Amino acid sequence: MWWGTNPKIILTLFDEVDFDGKEVALFCTSGGSGIETSVRELEAYRESVNWLGGHRFSAGTDASQVRAWVDSLQ
Repeated sequence: MWWGTNPKIILTLFDEVDFDGKEVALFCTSGGSGIETSVRELEAYRESVNWLGGHRFSAGTDASQVRAWVDSLQ
């Protein structure tokens, strides 16, 4: 994510890698930009993916918070 949107390299990744039918969870680190626009763009870009949503981790996030998010996806 770059300034709230997906950089071209991420779109290239989804063009070149077969994610069809796969579960994909998006995450980023950011000091301010939200992840919502980026998630919506990717969901529209590749509808054949099973999107698990996204999460933005801010400064100060510790490993236990990341683990809790990963565990919530299961």
